[in-house]
Amino acid sequence: MTSNSGSSSHDGATAAAAAAADDSDGQMSPQQRQQQLRRQTLVNPQRPEALTGSFLSMIDRPSLHVITVSQTEMLERFERANHMLSNFNELSLGRFRQLSGEFRQHQQTLDELRKDLELVFKRINNIKRLTERAYPEHYAASVAAVGELVPLSQAASEHDLASNTTTQSAANQ
Repeated sequence: MTSNSGSSSHDGATAAAAAAADDSDGQMSPQQRQQQLRRQTLVNPQRPEALTGSFLSMIDRPSLHVITVSQTEMLERFERANHMLSNFNELSLGRFRQLSGEFRQHQQTLDELRKDLELVFKRINNIKRLTERAYPEHYAASVAAVGELVPLSQAASEHDLASNTTTQSAANQ
C-alpha cells in the first residue's frame, strides 16, 4: 500500500512538473522538451498525448510546416492528375464506343462483300459448266486459247530471266 501511495505521489509530482513545464514551453529548447516528454511517457505510457508529443518533438515546427505544405501540394497535384486521367478515360470510352460501332459496320460490309463475291464466283462456275455442256467444242477452244496465253506469259518471264542473266554475265566480264 505504501508503494502505491509513493508511486501516486511520484506521479503527482511529475504531473505538476509537466504542468509547470507546459507553462514555460515556449522557453524550452527542443532537447529539454524531448527529455520532458520522455519522462512523461515513462511515467504514464498510456497517455496518447505523451506519445503524440514525443513524435512531434522529434521534428521542429518549421520542418513540420514544410512537410505539411509539401504534402498538401502533392495531394493537389495527385487530385489534378486524377481528374485529368478521369477525363481522359471518359473521352477514350466515348471514342471507343464510336469506333466499335464503325468497326461493326465495316465488318458487316466486308462480310456482305465476301458473300456477294462467293455468289458471283458460283454463278461464273455455273455459267462455265452450262457453256461446257451446251458448246463443248467452243468451250474447249476457248480453254485451249487461254492455256496458250499462259505459256506465252511464262515464256516472256523466262525470256526476261535469260536476258538478265546475259546482262549480268556481260557486266562481270
